[in-house]
Amino acid sequence: MHVPQTEVILSHAGAELARVTLPPGEYVIGRDASAGIHADTPLLSRRHALLTIQHDTVLIEDLASSNGTFVDEQPVAGTARLFPGHSVRLGDVTLDLNREAPTLALSPAPADATLRHLVPEEVLAEKRYGLAKRSPFLAFGMMTAMLSLAGIPFTAGFYGKFLVFAAAVKEHQFVLIGIGIITVAAGFYYYLRVVAAMYWQEPNDDTPIRIGGLTKATVGALTALIFIVGIFPQPVLSMLRERRLPVSDMVVKPVAHSADAPAKH
Repeated sequence: MHVPQTEVILSHAGAELARVTLPPGEYVIGRDASAGIHADTPLLSRRHALLTIQHDTVLIEDLASSNGTFVDEQPVAGTARLFPGHSVRLGDVTLDLNREAPTLALSPAPADATLRHLVPEEVLAEKRYGLAKRSPFLAFGMMTAMLSLAGIPFTAGFYGKFLVFAAAVKEHQFVLIGIGIITVAAGFYYYLRVVAAMYWQEPNDDTPIRIGGLTKATVGALTALIFIVGIFPQPVLSMLRERRLPVSDMVVKPVAHSADAPAKH
């Protein structure tokens, strides 16, 4: 299989200091002559940072440097994953990456090969993210949605499931009720696995996720709405009853013919 190469460029004040093309591996960046990626500037430490290049991932770790390592101007405390578009600064040195896309091996199954092109690398590699540590706000919104889908009380999803089961009981559809109980139990397992992954798995990258004001407002409003409908469902239920056309109005009633009416031939 083809091994992707990564071009690493170091620059200072607009001037290029180093440009190397590297295969996957670990490379120290610093002023030390033995460093894998060498540059010499006033604010760059002798062993400033460790760049780890993997087949589908690039990580950077600060090696207790004097002037810090920054990703999008946020200090790197441990190890951070680098994504396209990230700006990386090591003291007074700018780090740029040009990464060659990995070539996927040919598969005897065309459908599987197509799927691998469509599915993101993170899904194929089964990465763990720990969203709660990177964005507690997004994690709480996602958890609320998962609990609602699972049918937890005091969420909008609970009343959706409740109304379905109530209708089935009224019509004595006990087989459907049994199937529904099994599917709800299975849903609990899969929905709560998402919650567990967000709150109990360690992220590969602890860089905070930044979201815009509009996204925050939208997620916040939808999260609040899930609880509002779950705790106060009557306005929604009343609206549904008002909009529902009674069955008696949909039945076409026969026209009674009067005895005095002329017969049609």
